[in-house]
Amino acid sequence: MLLNLVSIQVLFYWMLAMTYLLAIREFEYNLFNIVFFATGIWLGKMGVLWLYATFSKKIFCSMGFLARNLNRVIGVVLLLTVVIQLVKQGF
Repeated sequence: MLLNLVSIQVLFYWMLAMTYLLAIREFEYNLFNIVFFATGIWLGKMGVLWLYATFSKKIFCSMGFLARNLNRVIGVVLLLTVVIQLVKQGF
């Protein structure tokens, strides 16, 4: 969760969103609104990340096989993706 706070993709998204809101004059540019908007973004993001963490724990507890073999499952999926891409490109 802490690393996602500095995610560059999220920063670009909100810069784009703010530019759009300012361009259509739906957002008044003052310190209170900026702090309020940024706080809402932060609370929303942290809430979603907390929900992801909570639900992933519940899912992994109920799915013992997946929890024990997650690295293998991801490896197989990645290898299948490589094979599919090689076949599409014609080696």
